[in-house]
Amino acid sequence: VGAQTVIDDNPELTVRDWTGTNPIRVIWDTDAAIRGDYRVFNDQARTVILTAETGRKGPGEVITINKESVDVAQVVASLFNLHINSVLVEGGARTLKSFLEAGLWDEARVFRGPVLFGSGIEAPRVQGRLEGVEGIGNDSLSIYRND
Repeated sequence: VGAQTVIDDNPELTVRDWTGTNPIRVIWDTDAAIRGDYRVFNDQARTVILTAETGRKGPGEVITINKESVDVAQVVASLFNLHINSVLVEGGARTLKSFLEAGLWDEARVFRGPVLFGSGIEAPRVQGRLEGVEGIGNDSLSIYRND
């Protein structure tokens, strides 16, 4: 996730209501904006912070990235260097858009609900091959592939 998602939503980013190992939590925080008592810093899973601020203090494993040329390819390369080969992007519009525009995605799952909001941040548009659509309650799930 990006730093703004941590600030706005305070997610835990762990497995709940399901059996499995917690994922490594990765936060893209170029400006070292997150500090304090966010739930991503609990002891339930490893947390990696990608930041350009070399003097960042606080919890989490810090990986320094180049602020002047930071892009999603640099983020992916940093994760690869940590032996992280599979990533679930669960961020906000800016983080999702970065991965989509760079073409660094294999599958996108897009949920749409019956309620339309009049304002807010527009979700990024997925350009890919539609594999299928299924109903889940009142929502629909569209699955896209990046060929």
